[in-house]
Amino acid sequence: MTGKLRAALLAASIIQGTAACAAPAASQATAPPPISLSGSSGLVRIPSADVLPYGDYSLGVNFLEAKYRSYWDSDTMLHFASVAVFPQVEVTARITNIDGRLGVQYYDLLPGQPFGGWNFDRAFGVHVQLLKQSARVPVSLAVGDQDVTGNTAFGARYFVASHRQPRYGIHLGTGNGFLGKLFAGVDYQPHPKVRIAIDHDGNRANLGCTIQIQRLLLMPTLSGFRSLGGGIAYWQRM
Repeated sequence: MTGKLRAALLAASIIQGTAACAAPAASQATAPPPISLSGSSGLVRIPSADVLPYGDYSLGVNFLEAKYRSYWDSDTMLHFASVAVFPQVEVTARITNIDGRLGVQYYDLLPGQPFGGWNFDRAFGVHVQLLKQSARVPVSLAVGDQDVTGNTAFGARYFVASHRQPRYGIHLGTGNGFLGKLFAGVDYQPHPKVRIAIDHDGNRANLGCTIQIQRLLLMPTLSGFRSLGGGIAYWQRM
């Protein structure tokens, strides 16, 4: 993805988000769910103890440069589908194109080339909210595994706690894989259709924004506060 294309994506997100914020309050839908770049509930790179409401699902795609989500030093394009199959249980299927392209491609093994075949990685993750925040319990707790099949390319296991107020959330957890032993983040809603998040995944800090336009979620990000990436998702109730 070229710099001009990434810049255009960010500009379009800002313009459309501004238009969405200007819409009358009566037309606003439910606040957008917090979805991370892994496709499951979270901020930018880190998971949170939130979970999709039972029956909801989301479909999306996002791009990151090799420095921030690499496979053999290549940019990556992640395609995901997440479903709340049970109350407080969310599952996510992921296909990551390891060439940074949409869809998947097949390459014949040619003389002089070490590899051939399909250019994607598959993963299946589970995210379970163990405890839900209430008047008596100040935090929600969740555990998850980004890839229960055991593939370590983009896998991570984690335990995370989240405290939510109407317009902001605070999140702290521990994990492995692409997550550090300690990760944290905060998110804030300046408008019912806009969510801004800052997190530290244990390796670097990241900035992200979710802008809701009907059921579409625009999700521009700045990985390491330097590299423009992100994507788009569709969110709906079954």
